[in-house]
Amino acid sequence: MTSLPSGVQQILTTTGIGGTITQTPIPVLPGNWQKFCMLTDAQAILTKMLSVVPGATLAVVENTAEEGMLYTFASTDNTASPRVWMIQGLLADGSTVVGEYAGGMIDRQTNPQPFIDNTSGNPANNTLQYSIVAPGVAQFFYGAPVATA
Repeated sequence: MTSLPSGVQQILTTTGIGGTITQTPIPVLPGNWQKFCMLTDAQAILTKMLSVVPGATLAVVENTAEEGMLYTFASTDNTASPRVWMIQGLLADGSTVVGEYAGGMIDRQTNPQPFIDNTSGNPANNTLQYSIVAPGVAQFFYGAPVATA
């Protein structure tokens, strides 16, 4: 998301004098907005990813307590408000791992991430692709369409 996720609060945990732990709900910090999206949007990105890599075993997984961050939601229905959805799994080779924030993939269609997406400022260059970035690790990105012979 490129704006504050509605119906969501981030829990800020602080430790005070004497080791007192305080948890305070605050609006989701801007640096975390891109991690959020609606389930239907995450499923649409999953469909695109699967069309790029036939035979991959990818799935949408809710990851709301990711990286030690905690969030609270106005609704317990995970289809009613944005959540942190990950697209995780393996490419068709069965050993190359994929782990992408669905919200980030959605945002990057219109707001490319430097050093990852290669759109050269041209909106026509937002073809979803992937590359192997380390042994056993793949990353999806947007770039110019690949020419086929």
